Amino acid sequence: ANGGTISATGKTVNVSSSTVLISSAMNAGSLFLTSGGTLQGTGAITVSGAFNWSGSGASAISTGGGLTVNGGTTITGAGEKLVNGGVLILASDTSWDGAGRIQLGNSFGSLGGSITNQVTRTFEVSGDGTLANDIGGSGVFNNAGTFLKSGGLGTTSIRLSNPLTFNNTGRVDVQSGTLSIGATGTHTGLFNVAPGKTLNFSGDNSFTAETFQGGGTLTLSGGTQSFAGANVVTGTTLTVNGATLNGSGSIALDNASGLNLSSGVIGNASVTVGGAFNWSGSGASAISTGGG
Repeated sequence: ANGGTISATGKTVNVSSSTVLISSAMNAGSLFLTSGGTLQGTGAITVSGAFNWSGSGASAISTGGGLTVNGGTTITGAGEKLVNGGVLILASDTSWDGAGRIQLGNSFGSLGGSITNQVTRTFEVSGDGTLANDIGGSGVFNNAGTFLKSGGLGTTSIRLSNPLTFNNTGRVDVQSGTLSIGATGTHTGLFNVAPGKTLNFSGDNSFTAETFQGGGTLTLSGGTQSFAGANVVTGTTLTVNGATLNGSGSIALDNASGLNLSSGVIGNASVTVGGAFNWSGSGASAISTGGG
């Protein structure tokens, strides 16, 4: 349709094994997107009810006008879920079983695909899955609410291949297994890691006045980790294994937090350790911070 608004208010829209072109605004009661389905076009889509994204085959959101979900999102099934040049705005809670990959990028050109988890909303990962960009262009996941890994004993990976950014201005909470962030990112929010669980960063990241807490392990295994402002680690182990710590800021570990340095460089960032400091490993490591 061209011009105006397509009204499907209170109605269910099913997209499967076909491409639906949305060229003007559309309001829907609920939305089902399954294997072989693609939403495409410049029109903005608003879903007042539930959005169910499922299937064993690939499906895609390629709507440049944005898809906004107000009634909850459920992502299930082993099929790839592609935000391919599209915009997905999660204005309500989301659950993802982690069974397949979520791809953020753009195979059509240089513009990106993005997911935004809004303030006060939870994006819950109940299994071990992968969020990546294997399709080209650039991708971004903006977390302003809570990104929660609640299940899966293995690793949920936010993997860098083509350009991919994960930004946290809200809360990242690791309650199961490992969350490994290989993407780049800018962070001003909170990171919570439960005892016996791991949060790993291996891409280039910038942290400003961060709090890392929860009693688990924070691992910096690669990339350049830049710190600005006063960053604190409380009751949590910090392991540096391949990363370079830089920036004009400080990192203060309380008495219940230890630092393990096995490889990598503690550079310009000022680091204060209240707990134990263990310097070991077969790889090269260095302390070159002028701030102490």
